[in-house]
Amino acid sequence: MYIIFDLDDTLLTSKKIVTDYTLSRLKYYQNLGHKIVINSARSIYRTRPIIEIIKPDFSILDGGNIILDKDNNLIYEYSFDKETINDLILDMCEFSSDVCVQALGQMYASNPDYHGQGAIYRDFKINKMNEGVYKIIFVPNDQKRAFGLSDKYNIEIFNYLNGKWFRANPKGITKYHGIEKLVEITNGSLEDVIAFGDDYSDLDMIMKSHHGVAMANSVPYVLERAKHVALSNDEDGVVKYLDEYMKGINKWKK
Repeated sequence: MYIIFDLDDTLLTSKKIVTDYTLSRLKYYQNLGHKIVINSARSIYRTRPIIEIIKPDFSILDGGNIILDKDNNLIYEYSFDKETINDLILDMCEFSSDVCVQALGQMYASNPDYHGQGAIYRDFKINKMNEGVYKIIFVPNDQKRAFGLSDKYNIEIFNYLNGKWFRANPKGITKYHGIEKLVEITNGSLEDVIAFGDDYSDLDMIMKSHHGVAMANSVPYVLERAKHVALSNDEDGVVKYLDEYMKGINKWKK
């Protein structure tokens, strides 16, 4: 089975840690032969410390654009259209003072004062992107114009937890897309997937996965649509739900 989970506000507690209990249960299932899979909008840079703790079999990152194996080898990538990416970035900069562009190993920011996620300043008007771009996050001062870019550049835009930050991905490249590619690459079955999430960007994998689960602390929009709900991220919700789910499977097999 593929045990797949988002990190922030799903597996990680409000203090951004993995509890010892959650870690021990994940290791238990991994030792049984189940595949432990991170599925996060985080970049490689931001996920690396958690990867070192959890030691998953696979990591789906940047919202489905990148997949790493257990040795952190890149086994799949999908970037923005290289022919139009610089036009997209410049359009975003017209209505946002904060545009952050995620390349494979580095985040670049249009605002010299922004250093989140290890970002370094880049003047996108002068220094064009000539490498793959896997994610863009930005703070629009005009949301209508922001969403208007969706059709122009064939992208999808999501909000982060009802906050000021938005994320752009190539259209069709979602966390569930990452799951589909992983299962394809590993010759597995989508019927063997259980996936946990909490935010708007997780809804696709919650609704489409064979068994999708929302956390009790999910944003209301996600919580209202999920068929299955786990305890919150501060209650070891992922592994406690998983334990009950596995009991049901084993009972059915008998």
